[in-house]
Amino acid sequence: MSTDRCRRESARGRRRRAAVDGDLVVAFELGDAAKAGGCTLHVWTAADALVLQVADGGVIRDPLAGRRPVTVHSEGGRGLLLTHRMCDLVELCTGPSGTAIRVHIGR
Repeated sequence: MSTDRCRRESARGRRRRAAVDGDLVVAFELGDAAKAGGCTLHVWTAADALVLQVADGGVIRDPLAGRRPVTVHSEGGRGLLLTHRMCDLVELCTGPSGTAIRVHIGR
């Protein structure tokens, strides 16, 4: 197989992974946002990533939410945990007016 063909197939694989990961991340975050009473979703592409941002009226009080495992008895927290594990970068901004989570998935 030629080097150019390998590169094209590798790039296709990365785009496919970004699309699948993006679908899962949107499902996790929209599910959590729906519990907070609705949300907005923005999706765009950057030079080397698919970027998704979900914003809602909920507030996340734990500054390490999604960065440490949850217990078997926890009622939530798994979506953000999986989001952190699947994405290249997760940015979380939370305050009295709500929360925005922006994720970057490499293409």
